[in-house]
Amino acid sequence: MKYVLRNCGVIDPESIADYRSHAGFKGFERAMGMTQEQVIQEVTRSGLRGRGGSGFPAGKKWELALASKNAKKYVICNADEGDPGAFMDDRFLGR
Repeated sequence: MKYVLRNCGVIDPESIADYRSHAGFKGFERAMGMTQEQVIQEVTRSGLRGRGGSGFPAGKKWELALASKNAKKYVICNADEGDPGAFMDDRFLGR
C-alpha cells in the first residue's frame, strides 16, 4: 500500500495548486497551531524513528534539542542509506 507516493501520477509534482488540492500542507498547518512540546509529543506518539542502524526515535531527538539551553542548536542529518544493513524498514519489503 502506498502512503508517501499515493499521489504519484495523480498530481503535477511542479504544481503547488495540485498539491494543496490533495490536502498538501494539512499536517504542516496543524503543526503550526501547536506548541513545540505538542509537536514533539505527536511525533513521539507516532513512533517515527530514524532509518539508520540504531533507529533512534525522532521525538526523543527533538525533545533533546528543545531541552538544550544553548542559543544555537544543530541537528546533523546524514541522509545516507549507503551502508549495508542500515535500512531499518526492509522487514516491510518482505526481506
